[in-house]
Amino acid sequence: MLRRHGKAFAFKPHEIGCVDPSVVTPMIIFTVPHASWDLRPILMPRALLPKLMELLKEKMRMKILEPSFAPYSSRWFTMPKKNWSLRFIQDMQLVNTVTIRNTREGPIVDEYAEAFAERAIYSMGNLYSGYDQFQLAEGSRDVTTMKTTLGLV
Repeated sequence: MLRRHGKAFAFKPHEIGCVDPSVVTPMIIFTVPHASWDLRPILMPRALLPKLMELLKEKMRMKILEPSFAPYSSRWFTMPKKNWSLRFIQDMQLVNTVTIRNTREGPIVDEYAEAFAERAIYSMGNLYSGYDQFQLAEGSRDVTTMKTTLGLV
C-alpha cells in the first residue's frame, strides 16, 4: 500500500502539496456584491520579524501563499504553539460576511463509520493541515489577500 500511495503521506511541512485539480476541483468562494476592503495589518513585535519572514517565505515555497495585486487586504497574525513555533492565522471575518453559504450538509458520521464495521484498523493518521491541500479557484483568491512584510499575498 505504501509503495502505491506513498506520495500521499507527508512527514515534513515542505512535503505537503496540493490535491490535483482534476481530482478535487478548485474551491470557489461565492460572494454577494460588495466593496473591497483594505484593513491595516496587526502590529507584531519586531523581535519576531525574522521568524515571521521565514514563516511567510515557507508558505510561499509550499505554494500556500502567492503574490497578489488584488484591491483587498485582510489581517493575519500568529500564535505560539506548544513547541514555540508560530501558528499562522488569517482573519477571514470580512470574507465571511460577504460569502454565500454553501447549503450542502456534510457527511453523516454514523453512515461513514458503518462502512468500517467489523474491519481491522491498523493505525490512525494525524492530519497535517486540513485546508491547504485544496486549491482556490483563480477568481476566488483576491478576497483572501493579506498585507504582509513581503507585500500583498
